[in-house]
Amino acid sequence: MNRRNMLPQLVTFSGFLTVISCVQFDAEVPSACFLQEDVAISLDSIPQLNFVDGEEVAEGAGLLFPDGVPVSVQKSFVRDGLDSIPELFDDMGVEGNIYLTQVLVIAQEGLSDFSILERISLTVRSVDSESTLPFLELAVCDRNIDCDTSQPFVELAGSPNQNLLDYLREGTLEFGLELKGALPLRAWSFDVDVCLRGAASYTLGL
Repeated sequence: MNRRNMLPQLVTFSGFLTVISCVQFDAEVPSACFLQEDVAISLDSIPQLNFVDGEEVAEGAGLLFPDGVPVSVQKSFVRDGLDSIPELFDDMGVEGNIYLTQVLVIAQEGLSDFSILERISLTVRSVDSESTLPFLELAVCDRNIDCDTSQPFVELAGSPNQNLLDYLREGTLEFGLELKGALPLRAWSFDVDVCLRGAASYTLGL
């Protein structure tokens, strides 16, 4: 092949290198879960009546809302050592997205199912008082919309649009659960299984 015939090919190849100046590699991060066992609801944590027949009840009188009346209870738990995944990303020089895939709330002592619940939500926040990260609602189960509470477990779905990497970099996080419904007037407990997943990407310059 003479030089004149090679010229168009060299120009084309040079243009290809100009346009494709980098290559991006993507990889899925396997799912990882942690289990918080025996989150307990005691009678002391169930809201008490402040008024009966229009008269204020003395604080600590121990009068509870009647069975069947919807009330809300909040419980929380703290997990530490969560910064290992972001540190791995940072050490490898890759970008990533870690998100909540699923939360299972599993009935234990005092419960056979979650038909008592109208709504349950999971939130997260940093325990560092100087953190600038906002309080974040991760997942919601609403019986009136799209959630089955008739089983001995409740499944809350996360969103891949919520990147939790900055939260995990905090290392220690507080997860909060709010349960609303006709809560039983007895002690009961449940486990919480939280699963995370993600993706990593690396851009290689040419």
